[in-house]
Amino acid sequence: MISITISRLLPILLACAVGAGEARAQLSPTAEVVYLRKDCTGVANCSTDLVALTNWIFSTRHPSASSPLLMDIGPGDFQGPFLCKNGNGWVTLRGSGRGQTRILSAPVGVMDFLESAVDIQLPGGCTNLEFQDMTLQGKRLGVYWQGAGVSTWTNVDIVGGSVPRSFVEGAGIGWWDGGQIGCGGETPPADIPLHYFYNSNVRGLGGPMNIGFVVHCGEHWFFGGEITAIPEDPVSEGVLMNVGVQVQSWGRFHAFGTAIRARAGAATSTSYAAPITGVEVQDKGMFHMHGGIIRADAVQAPWTAISVIGIDVKPGALQVHTPDTSFVVQSALGGSARRLAGSGPAVQSPFLWPPSTLPPASASLVEPEVQSVHASDLYVESDCQESGACDAGGGSEPHLMVYSESCSPSPWFDTVTGRCRNVTGP
Repeated sequence: MISITISRLLPILLACAVGAGEARAQLSPTAEVVYLRKDCTGVANCSTDLVALTNWIFSTRHPSASSPLLMDIGPGDFQGPFLCKNGNGWVTLRGSGRGQTRILSAPVGVMDFLESAVDIQLPGGCTNLEFQDMTLQGKRLGVYWQGAGVSTWTNVDIVGGSVPRSFVEGAGIGWWDGGQIGCGGETPPADIPLHYFYNSNVRGLGGPMNIGFVVHCGEHWFFGGEITAIPEDPVSEGVLMNVGVQVQSWGRFHAFGTAIRARAGAATSTSYAAPITGVEVQDKGMFHMHGGIIRADAVQAPWTAISVIGIDVKPGALQVHTPDTSFVVQSALGGSARRLAGSGPAVQSPFLWPPSTLPPASASLVEPEVQSVHASDLYVESDCQESGACDAGGGSEPHLMVYSESCSPSPWFDTVTGRCRNVTGP
């Protein structure tokens, strides 16, 4: 009876052994291209498991500058995270199109504090990584990058935060550059990470803490694309932070032709502990932008007391430089709208508002005019009279107005009359 059982099992055992050998042979340690598919039938050097394939790449294949690797990813959702550390890299992950190929954070039930789709860890970080034509979505973070390295992101959607709520409730951050060792010092580290983004979108969709893009020590170059912070996860405890881009601790952010938006979302029935902010620049941070638009608005919640700020420059920021950048700041009726907050030689953010018969408006009942920083904003009032009155009607003189913190109640200085707006006399 025993011999019969063994004889019946032997072909099955042999088949399993051959199958295991074939599975190992599918991934050649010298392959230049490996494939990630939902079904690997008939495809050599292929895997259906992103985590297992990533482990194999860095433990067996060992890509290098002289032997890089392409991971060709088919349509579908692939459970991550993609994890890299110890200075590894030289891998290009090429998907089948944003929305067609999605790399997700760890599945429900697997404890992952970061809950990110891409996790670059200390020590060593990772270098020469390229991501193309895909969506990266994490329940808490889209991408979390620690340590040194270089990366390129082309035609990629990066999303942090989703419904249902994540294990660590409250945060939705699209990109978080977690920094390099020594970022908190008086001088920047010698080896900071460097990242390039082309035609890519980064979104924070969290609840109480919601940020589109966090820059901590690394240098980032963003060309085109969009960064948004919209709290789509309704929360009862209120919104603590809603910021499009936050730069801190030797971080450097450069953007060209990019849209940066922060606005009220599904959580508009709750309180906001801080203004909705397009860009916030903290100690030692640098923000540089040409073209594009920065928008902070609460139009989704017009009857609330939500305030908005276009750029908030905190003490110690190294530089804010935004010539040729457009702004929209739209508060709720009970809040206030400020295009620029903070001052000093580090702030280089001039802005010319469109010509109008009235100062730039905030739609607020509390502060109906947009606020800014002394000498940073201008507009042309088109209906002024020879006496200098600009609200009386019937005038046709154009007067250039400059924002002045010395003028009240309207914070505008009339350069034609040499007095505050609507102040008439000899």
